[in-house]
Amino acid sequence: MGQNGGKKKRHTGLKIFLVLLFLLLAAAAGVVIYFYPAYRAAGDMAEILNLQKLEYTLEVKLDREELGKKPRMLLDILAEITGATREETCHLIIKGSLDGDVIYARIYSEGREEPLTELYLSDGPDMVNGAMLYGVMREHFCSRNKMLDQLFPVWEDHKYMSLEQAEDMFEVDLSDLRDFSLSLRDKKLSRLQCFFLLAIMNREETDSGESFFLQTEGLEAKLLLPEWTAAVRMEKPAEVLGRLEEKFSIMGIRLKGEKLCMLDLLAVTVEMKEDITLRMPDDLVSQNMVDVVKGIRVILRELSGK
Repeated sequence: MGQNGGKKKRHTGLKIFLVLLFLLLAAAAGVVIYFYPAYRAAGDMAEILNLQKLEYTLEVKLDREELGKKPRMLLDILAEITGATREETCHLIIKGSLDGDVIYARIYSEGREEPLTELYLSDGPDMVNGAMLYGVMREHFCSRNKMLDQLFPVWEDHKYMSLEQAEDMFEVDLSDLRDFSLSLRDKKLSRLQCFFLLAIMNREETDSGESFFLQTEGLEAKLLLPEWTAAVRMEKPAEVLGRLEEKFSIMGIRLKGEKLCMLDLLAVTVEMKEDITLRMPDDLVSQNMVDVVKGIRVILRELSGK
């Protein structure tokens, strides 16, 4: 009886072990099956992100009280020459594209259908569309006083100017833009990092593929596949990134939210594309046109008594 009882106990223990092993393997298989779509998508995501070619729409609402002196002066000049209110210049829509280290941007103020100007930013010389900005300024002042049509000549020069020329023309400090650099080519997310990002998001099947989404306090994020369209919206982004910093640091992703204190809202939509090619324009305006616009602004100040 003793031996039989021992055998039964061993058999029972073996059965329990096999059941536990089966359950463990089933759970592991379930985890693999659940996370495999995220892992598969992470490989594609890492490859596509490394292409660094995309179209984007960026919406920002600036907290004027958090801005430094130079940004506030820049917004005041923008309001002066375009006729936009301070509130409108603090709510900007930026649309454009990115090709490696080159960024193209069209800048809109709140409620305006046409852009105020367009920029080309890179690690080299940066360019701004002076003709477009001059046209907005001319329309603003001439719509208030038709007699000023004679003061504003038709722009017949090249379209673009350097940031140094823009600083000279509008008497603003654009050193933050001049010192801007974009070194994305050296910052690549690995497949594992992409997997971690997708793993913390919810997933659902769609008619055209699948989507990953995340919603938490002050943050909404969504990624659509296979279109590779992503959207992120953050209220008080500095606070949102502060709450997420520890989680993302575990993944080897460093978030720097301190520079976003000036923003009340940050919303961005991007679509990855392979057929984008950006080249910096080389048709710079002459210094004579810069001096003409400077002279016009002096006359306008005298007329307005400023």
